[in-house]
Amino acid sequence: MPVQPSPAPAGRRLTWPWFLVVVVVYLAILQGLGALIGVDHGSGDSQFPTTETVIRNGVIPIGLSVLFGAAVVTWLGWWGSVLHYRVPVRRWVRFVPVSMLVVAVLAVNYPNLANQRSLSSWP
Repeated sequence: MPVQPSPAPAGRRLTWPWFLVVVVVYLAILQGLGALIGVDHGSGDSQFPTTETVIRNGVIPIGLSVLFGAAVVTWLGWWGSVLHYRVPVRRWVRFVPVSMLVVAVLAVNYPNLANQRSLSSWP
């Protein structure tokens, strides 16, 4: 049975020039915001030695980029298409997210995680 193409998304169209603007703004949020707020790697061996560096280097730029993406999808009126993408996939494709979850669970260093101080005991 042939696959029917999905109907065009409802809402606004996104032309190539505007797509490039969205990509540039998205990258500016991720890369430029880190430079703007002063990325600090601390004095340790880790790239994220403290909670503050995790928040400043990761949570803020990634969180704002996700909010920007949600704002673009909302402005375009594409939430219906984003949440209900109706393209059939082969069964083996389901292996990809399942394998990523399994690797994430198995790769955690649980003994080291158990030895970490809680956030309430931090200075």
